[in-house]
Amino acid sequence: MISCIFERDLFHKKSFAITLIMLFFMDSDISRYKLIDGNYMLKTIRIVLIGGIVLLSACHKKSKQSSPVPPANVMKSAVTEVLGEKFKTLPNATNSLFLCMKKSETGNEIMYSTHVVIWDSVASKIIYQKRFRGEKIRWYDNDHIQVTEIPGIVREDERPRPFLVNVKTGKKQEIRSQKK
Repeated sequence: MISCIFERDLFHKKSFAITLIMLFFMDSDISRYKLIDGNYMLKTIRIVLIGGIVLLSACHKKSKQSSPVPPANVMKSAVTEVLGEKFKTLPNATNSLFLCMKKSETGNEIMYSTHVVIWDSVASKIIYQKRFRGEKIRWYDNDHIQVTEIPGIVREDERPRPFLVNVKTGKKQEIRSQKK
């Protein structure tokens, strides 16, 4: 990378640029200075001027920040701390929130739970986490997940009832089934 000679002060850059511009528009009759042939001197000054402009345009202040970690890696490492390895990720419609979930690793297949973590990609942090009984968890809209919990003791007249969870506030809301 080209480093700038005049990094310290913007004033020096401006004064150098003004000097180069003045040299560029100098009188073409340089032969009167008796240093060198006028045309050769003018060509040399113009080459130096163009080189200086290219050098100045390539100058930029170096950033003191280290390169940021890509957002996907930040999310993966934060969610892995909570859920462990091998979790499923589903983005919402706007890709601003990610539903990360993992089924419990118990030997009991009859009753298991699903650990849910919601990652906010804008704020780069976990905004919601909870364990639910059952397996049907999906996005309902951009801010709500639909959870269908399986009851512990199943009765004939009882079916699993889905409900919504607002992932930003954590409030539950029942979904009323429409009777025909």
